[in-house]
Amino acid sequence: MRELEAALLDAYPYRNDLERMLLYGLQRRLSTYVGGDLGMREVIFKLIEAAFAENWLEQLIEAALTDRAGNAGLRAWERTHRWRPVPVAQPPPPQDLQLLDSAFFDLQQLKRAVQEAKFEASSRLLAFGVTYSEMLFVNKLCSWLPYCLGEVERKEWLSLRPELAPVDVRVKHVLRYLPDLEWANVVCPVLTDGVPSAVVAQFWDGVREHCGHHERWFVMVFAGSLPGGYPSGITTLPAPQVDRFDLALWAQEVVSRRGWPATLADAWSGLIEEEAWDGSRLDIRLVYESMDRSIRDARQDSARFRRQLEERSHRADPAPR
Repeated sequence: MRELEAALLDAYPYRNDLERMLLYGLQRRLSTYVGGDLGMREVIFKLIEAAFAENWLEQLIEAALTDRAGNAGLRAWERTHRWRPVPVAQPPPPQDLQLLDSAFFDLQQLKRAVQEAKFEASSRLLAFGVTYSEMLFVNKLCSWLPYCLGEVERKEWLSLRPELAPVDVRVKHVLRYLPDLEWANVVCPVLTDGVPSAVVAQFWDGVREHCGHHERWFVMVFAGSLPGGYPSGITTLPAPQVDRFDLALWAQEVVSRRGWPATLADAWSGLIEEEAWDGSRLDIRLVYESMDRSIRDARQDSARFRRQLEERSHRADPAPR
């Protein structure tokens, strides 16, 4: 990435040229990602950082190679680093649709960790440990993975509890999925709650030993808290955290794009906050359930849902909380 930064700096010494390439090639505005008072090295660094975090770095590289086809620095970078085909991630839906799909809701820190692990991986086997083992949340994460990896064959949950099956049986179970890598990436969620750390380590070693080399991604998502942490090779993802400000920002964006009054954003986020509050914090599962329910209502009968928000807004106490 450092060499890519140097190549882009060589190809785009002036900000205006970079702005044109982004707008005409990717329909993106540079000002969305980078402030106006930075030098070009910092501008390009910030742009690469944003593209990497949001999973459009490949598109940025393609656009630059097309726009600056004769640039020797970019071509040298391509010859050196792009030595094998990269499975193309599924294009994310338009922003309007992302806002109405809770799989895209916030959690940027967690999703960035997934992107970093993918970028740094030495093979097509990826493993993530999720200490927050609420299955609804892990299912949402798995629903987002196609937009990071490409077409995905999602497998059913697999439990590592020893009383259900020996480790070697579970390893054989997972290895049966390998032929599916001929046509799609594979994602397998694995439940580890209440499972001894030694069992998880033995299972992971067995999978790594027999997985082999493939062109597509084989991803295991371990869900559960292990006393000693996850074994080496499994990236532990940060715990999901949602607060009322995340909900408020999301609701503001949704009502703005719908052309509704801004006051309805407070009513919408307040509705979710009320339904998801467990007495001490926002419960992640309840947040997703409330969000999905309200999105469903907004889609099925937009006018009725808006009236409900208006009524809620009129009843709201204007005093600060």
